[in-house]
Amino acid sequence: LSKVKDAIAANRQYLPADMTEPVATLLTRKRDLLSISLSSETVTRDGLIAAAKAIKSRIMHMPDIAEVKIFGDSDEEILVRIDTKAAGAYGISQKRLLNAISNLSYIYPVGNIEQPGNYLFLSTVHGRHDEKAWREARLRIDGKMIRLGDVAQVTRKLAQTATLSSFNARDNVTLKVYKSADGDAIRLSKQLRELVETLRKEYPDLILDIYHDSSIPIK
Repeated sequence: LSKVKDAIAANRQYLPADMTEPVATLLTRKRDLLSISLSSETVTRDGLIAAAKAIKSRIMHMPDIAEVKIFGDSDEEILVRIDTKAAGAYGISQKRLLNAISNLSYIYPVGNIEQPGNYLFLSTVHGRHDEKAWREARLRIDGKMIRLGDVAQVTRKLAQTATLSSFNARDNVTLKVYKSADGDAIRLSKQLRELVETLRKEYPDLILDIYHDSSIPIK
């Protein structure tokens, strides 16, 4: 594993700037253990995702837990809406402006770009999340230097979810927990249920439910 990681590090400079960072890990055999649903009547999706990530970190520290996956979460995106009137006032065509935004190399990396009409959706998984930094980005077009914020509106938003999740007819975020091949499902399930009881006190605005518990048929 160390040799593979060294090889990746040595060749990182030759990889495309906007590609997903390659990761090397040891393959761990895993088995379904249970799922934990997080929903709320008052907490925003941002809040649910933040809580899910914090809870995932706590579960991953437990012995014999192989993996925890989050379903129903979203990555943040930067939404760039081109101001065609402002661009026209600078004498810049929309096509040249879009190309210049796509080539913002010093905001590393730009990531995936979707372009429906006058909008650009820029993935920020590995890039900057700060709206102000994007507005202050300098663009050189036809010999002119302009700020992105002078010709576009820049806002940060959650992308559409790549995975949909619901429980008891409520939209939610789900933590799917996997145990190692040697883990004791009955013991781990008991520990996780105790953790959920603690979490209900720590997160009074969240509704936490456990389902698909594989320890029940085992028991």
